Parts: sequence; C-alpha cells; structure tokens
Amino acid sequence: MWLGLLCVAVSVVALHIGGAADPDEDGRPRVVTFRYALWSALLGGLIGLGFLISYSFGFLVLPIAICVGWWAPVEARLRTVGCLLLAFLLLTAPWMTRNYLRSGLPLGIATLAPLSGTAGFAEDRLERSQNPELARVRLTEVLAKVLSNSQSILANDVPRMFGNWFGAFLLVGLLLPMGDARMNRFRWLLLALLLALVPGQALIQTHLSTQSPFLNSENLLAWFVPLAGLYAAVVFRWALDTFDFPYPLARWMAMAIPLALCLMPFVLSLLPPRQPVMANPPYYLPVIRQLLGYLPPGAMVLSDMPAAVAWYGHLDSMPLTLRAGQDPKEDFYQIHDFQRPFNALLLTSLTCDQLWHSKLLNDSDAVWGRFYMDYLLRQGNIPSGFPLKFAFGDRYPENGYLFVADRPYWRESRK
Repeated sequence: MWLGLLCVAVSVVALHIGGAADPDEDGRPRVVTFRYALWSALLGGLIGLGFLISYSFGFLVLPIAICVGWWAPVEARLRTVGCLLLAFLLLTAPWMTRNYLRSGLPLGIATLAPLSGTAGFAEDRLERSQNPELARVRLTEVLAKVLSNSQSILANDVPRMFGNWFGAFLLVGLLLPMGDARMNRFRWLLLALLLALVPGQALIQTHLSTQSPFLNSENLLAWFVPLAGLYAAVVFRWALDTFDFPYPLARWMAMAIPLALCLMPFVLSLLPPRQPVMANPPYYLPVIRQLLGYLPPGAMVLSDMPAAVAWYGHLDSMPLTLRAGQDPKEDFYQIHDFQRPFNALLLTSLTCDQLWHSKLLNDSDAVWGRFYMDYLLRQGNIPSGFPLKFAFGDRYPENGYLFVADRPYWRESRK
C-alpha cells in the first residue's frame, strides 16, 4: 500500500513538471525557472525513498526520467533529468555503498534475483546454495527467463490487475489518444511505467511467485493499480460523455450498473459462509507455535519455511541446505559443525508434496524430501549419525509437520 501511494506521488509530481511547460492562458510560453530543478529533485527523492523500501522501485527511474525530460522545455531538459538522477543517487548511494562493503554486492543478495529461476538455478536452488557458481549462468538464460515470465505476466497478470472487467477501460484507454494534453501525458506516463514494470517483474521473479502466484512481494504491478484505476475511471467518464442519452435516468443507470457489477465480487466475499484466512497447508499456526514453543530462546532452526519460523516462533532460522552428508560445499554439516549448530529441523508439506519419481527419487536436491519419506515409511527412522535424533510425536509427523531436535525439549517442558 505504501509503495502504491509513492507510485501515485511520483506520477503526480512528474505530471506537474510536464504541465509547467504548457503555455499560459494567453498562449505565451511560461518562464523556466529554478523551480524545475526543485521539482525534479523532489521527484528523484521520492523514487529514492521507494528504492530504499523495495529495490524494485528503482525500475521507475528510467521511464520517469524519459517522460519528464521529453515534456520539459528544450533549454531545461538536461537540468531536469540531471537533478532527478542526482537526487536519486544522493539518497540511495550511501545504502548501496554499505551493502557493497558488507557483502560485495550493491543490493546485497537481492542483486542475485535475476539469476534465480534460470536453468542453472532452478526453483529455490540459488537461495539454498552456500557457494553458488554464478559464472555458469549465461546471459541467454537470463533473457530466456525475462521473455518467458513477461509472456505470462502480459497474458495473465495485466488483464486481471483490477480483479474484474473494469480494467478493460484502462486497456482501451491506453490505445486511444485523448483530446486533452494533460490526459495524453497521463496516458504516455502509464504506458512508460507499464513497459518498465512488466520486464522488471519478469527479471526479479523467483520461486516465491510460484508458491503464491498473485499475492507476493514480487508483484510490481500492484503499485500500478491505483494509478491505473484513476485513469480507467476517467476513461469510463469520457465514454459516458460521448453518448447522447435520451433521458437523465438512462445516464445514471449507465453509471450505476457497471459500478455495481464491479463491486459485486467484493460484496459477495463479505457474505457467509466465511472462508478460512490461513493458507493451510502449509501454515497451521497452532501447530507451528506449539512446536517452536518448546525450543529455548536463541535456538537455530533449519526449515523449508524459515520466514514462518522467525515470524511466529521468534527464533533464528535458515532455508534447507542443498545437501546433507554429500557435497561439503553445500552441506548441512558445513554449517552445523563449523559455523552454528542447529537445534531443530522443521519440515512441512512444502517438502513432502513433491512428485514421487522425478523429484523425490531422482533429484539430488530433494534430500530432505527423502528424509521426510524415510521417517514416515520406516516408522520413525532417523539416519544414523544425524545430530538431530529426537522426533516429536509417536512415529508420525504432527499434523504433517516433521519436527526433529537435538534434545526432547517437549518432554523437559512437562516436568
């Protein structure tokens, strides 16, 4: 919501800069002053603020700079774009310098997002790699990822941005030139943002977009929806003004009926029966909090959903390693023995709900899925030598959750 508000603010300032170059009421060109520089600096600062919240917001710099540079008078174009970029860099450079000094990457691990989901790092392999071989990813693989994801975004995400057919007014309005110069600038701004956000979203998509296809932090089009809704409403009103209604009631009906149809899905969602609010599986909060509640503060947990462990259990957690007792570079023991020991392992349906033959049996990265199935089929078997030997429950996972620890904390809590 906050980034969507920032996107609206950025667009308002950009359109204001474009409107300042319009002739006055007498048809004379307006005088270009230093206010162009101030407004451009404010625009760059707003984009920089959004960048510090989400790095993906930086995709707006290029389309916004092109638009305001094109709209500005010839003698002010260089100053306008220069002030915008300077303000953006002054606000973001200190943080990117800090990231580079700490990790060697200007955006931290987010710098590697374009490589995630390529042929070399399919699914979540990059996020689970301790020593990823980045050099083996070719530029053609990244381009193939962008083209494939862009096709899906244009075919699915863009048409359903609004959740109903009201978005058709936006898509039609983007193709029709408007008689007003301000609306034409608005239309070109929306097109520029759309052409930047679609490939940007396609570039940064990871396995998170697969787990939650529409509601996720990688859906950049969500910022675009408030602006698109404003423009769609204007196009809808413009379409009404083009028709000659025989009597006033017909005009009101033409306005009320489409709006009622757009609101109907929202109204129906408020009616009974109530739908569950938890995404179960894999999130079943009572069991998650129960299992993690047995562990002492500061415990380290290995899990296939570490964010849930950190959020609901208030414990340190990391994603599942790629290996366990096979490759020293990507191994469970590389962390457990030499960096920080794990106190528990939590596996959910994310690990066990996989294809049997192609994934669990033949994929070398499915070692934890085989661990889960081995425990289930052999009635509580845990491989010899594995440091986490105590499993919660009577030889069966608790509500689908396999919880293994270095000590039987649940027994100690009953004493």
